[in-house]
Amino acid sequence: MKQILLVLLAFSLSLSLKAQAVNCDLILGFDVNAGTGNCPEASSCSNVTNTFLVSGRLQLYFASEGAVPSDLVVSQLIDADGNVYDFQFCESSRQLTNKGFLVEYCAYSENKNQKLNLGQLGRIVSITFTSGTETTTCEDISKLTGQPAALPVSMKAFTATRSKQTVGIKFETLSESNNKGFYVQRNTNGTWENIAFIFSKADNGNSGTPISYEYNDMNPIKGVSQYRLQQVDIDLRFRYSEIRMVRGEEQPAKHLLFPNPSNDGKINIVFDLKSGTRNVLVSDMSGRVVKSFRNVSAANLSIDNLENGVYSIQIIDLSTAVSSVEKVIIKRR
Repeated sequence: MKQILLVLLAFSLSLSLKAQAVNCDLILGFDVNAGTGNCPEASSCSNVTNTFLVSGRLQLYFASEGAVPSDLVVSQLIDADGNVYDFQFCESSRQLTNKGFLVEYCAYSENKNQKLNLGQLGRIVSITFTSGTETTTCEDISKLTGQPAALPVSMKAFTATRSKQTVGIKFETLSESNNKGFYVQRNTNGTWENIAFIFSKADNGNSGTPISYEYNDMNPIKGVSQYRLQQVDIDLRFRYSEIRMVRGEEQPAKHLLFPNPSNDGKINIVFDLKSGTRNVLVSDMSGRVVKSFRNVSAANLSIDNLENGVYSIQIIDLSTAVSSVEKVIIKRR
């Protein structure tokens, strides 16, 4: 009986691990290329018919690496006349560029004369993606045709790590353009405050090579602290980085979920101090999985857009199969 229950549990978990859907608003641009580049043979791609031939490449630029699900596949292109392009797609590469996080897909076709080329670029109006069982169609995509402009600052890495009463902030830029510098901001009570300003090391705010920055924040706070960067251009325009969360000095080395209850539909998780990869499942009181996150390797995770109610958040350590469950309450104002 015990073995049967374990099998049923594993089966139910495999069904509930819904994939992360792509966010169309995080696509910065796309381009096509008729060349074959480094495209593999069709037989090397699990979702491409073996007899199909390389017909071109589709390049998609996303706002960040985190915006791209690990198993994201392009499943369909539709043009302005409603025609569906008869291509099958296989991912060939991912890389961080100064224009965004680039994911390149090779296009394959049964017809050797059918090519994905620049003549079709302006006519593509929607792209459909699949990620596991999730399907997302991004409409009105034609406004994003062509490679996006270079980002003023392309961030390669950003970490916040506690050592006793000090939190070490480290970040690295891939490139900088017209950059004045960075405010380091901290949030411990619901309000963001500037704790330091770090001037750009780039010559006149411009650099095409990686630059590293560090700042140590004296932080004896016993609760969770959040950190972010506010990057400021020379012309004073600004944008924010992703948020990093750090547990308090005396908080135990277990998963932390806050705020609980939440009044805005958002829950933050600071994972235990062990490094590793995790799956996170969010279920309502009926047991229905309403959100899931797979292969999470970051030290923290934010879950938003939850409706009023009580939820179970299950965190599964993929290296040990150890699972923990916490209850959270959402009370929107």
